[in-house]
This record gives sequence, C-alpha cells and structure tokens, in this order.
Amino acid sequence: MAETRTTEAEGLREEIRACRERIVELVCAYDHIVLQTYRQIECDYALKIGCWEVALLEAELACKKAKRSLALARARVNDGLDVEPDEVAKVIDDELTQWTSHVKAALANQSQLLQRLAGQRTLTPAEARRLKRLWRTLAKRLHPDLHPGDDPERDVLFSIATEAYRDGNLALLQSLEVSTRGFEGRDDDLAGRTTDELHLELELLQAEENVAAERVEEAKASATYQLGEQLQDAEWVTSKVMGLKASIAAFDESRREYDRRYRELLEECHGR
Repeated sequence: MAETRTTEAEGLREEIRACRERIVELVCAYDHIVLQTYRQIECDYALKIGCWEVALLEAELACKKAKRSLALARARVNDGLDVEPDEVAKVIDDELTQWTSHVKAALANQSQLLQRLAGQRTLTPAEARRLKRLWRTLAKRLHPDLHPGDDPERDVLFSIATEAYRDGNLALLQSLEVSTRGFEGRDDDLAGRTTDELHLELELLQAEENVAAERVEEAKASATYQLGEQLQDAEWVTSKVMGLKASIAAFDESRREYDRRYRELLEECHGR
C-alpha cells in the first residue's frame, strides 16, 4: 500500500514538473509577443506607414489654419476693418492649440520609434535563438507569474531582465543568467508533500496553464498582432500609403487655394 502511494506521489510530481514547464513556455511565449513582437510591429508600422500618417496630420493642420485665416480675414473685411496678419495668426494659434499639441505628440512618438530603429542592431538568427533561450531561463527563475509572493530582489532582477529582453540586449541577459543561478531550484518544494497536496497542486497548476494559454491566444488575436501580419503584405502597405498620399495631396491643394484667396484679400485691403 505504501509502495503504491509512493509510486502515485512520484507520478504526480512528474506531472507537476511537466505542467510547470508548459506554463513556463506559455509565459515566455506571451512575453515574447508583448516585449518583442509588438515592439517590432510598432517600429515597422512607423517606418512604412506612420510617417505618412504624421504627414497627413501636418497637412490637415496647415489646411485648417489656412481656412480659418481666410474666414477671419473675410469677417474683418465685411466689418470694414483692416486685416492684420500677425493678429490673425495669433488667433489661429490660440484656437488650434489642442490640434497643434496633437500633431506635436504624433511627431514626437514617430521620432522616438525611428530613433529606436536607428539604434537597434539586428540580431543574427543564432543570437535571436540565444536571446529567447536566456529569457526562458531567466523567466523560469524570476518571473512573478511563476513565483508569486513578495521577493524584492527577484522583482528587481526581473525588471532588469525585461528591459534587456525588450531591447534585445544579449550581453546583459547573459550576465543576468550567470548572476541569478542561485535562484535555480530554490522553489522545488515537492518533496515531502502528501498525495492529496500533490493532487491539489496539480489541479491549481492546470488551471494556471489554461489561463496562460488563453493569454497567448488573446495576444495573437490582438489588433497589434494582426497589424503585424498585414505589414507583411506589400499590396496592403502600398494601398494604405497611396490612400494617405492622396489625402495629403487633397489637403495641400485646399491649403494652397485658401492661401491664394487670403493673399488676394490682403492685397484688396492694402489697395483701399
């Protein structure tokens, strides 16, 4: 009887270890999507399409300013007043402060993404595989999802590892792997547990595995992930860019027309 329970307990311990390994894989898969894939998609989008979206915002803002300048100038002429370009410009700046801030924020974000691309060294396939293996090792030792509880030292090291993985900093991850080896096996607490306790642990882990699997699927179903697939479609990218270029051209044409009419109005005022 005792031998049977010992065999059962050992089988449960093996199942628990296997389940923990699957959870590690799922957690690492999710982190790879969020820390690496999403980041690359954002940069790829900025390079291929984002620059045109920012140009469209600038063209639209310029068109709004030109249209509003003409409207203000026309109103002053109708009231028998002179048109002061500096005064008109100040009113426009005050009225469109929010729009201007929006455009500046978009420009800043675009610049940040492009700077990230400029400073990013492309890893070789071997280095990329090494990066993922190191992240898996460090996640297994440090990840809060795998080691719940209050452990400040572990939390700090995990935060450093996360930034290194996000930036593709292979050297830092290698250094962290060496310096965190003391965490290896620290949480292997299965020895001495009763069969009932092992059954409960396995049940909890299986529930955790299901949650982790759902998180991965949700990440893959996200708009950002789907965008990444679209960015690989050259026809889709070309179509998107052509549409943005057409809109920019339309705003530019309207702005030029508003500017022309505004200049004519100023000349009319000066000729009176």
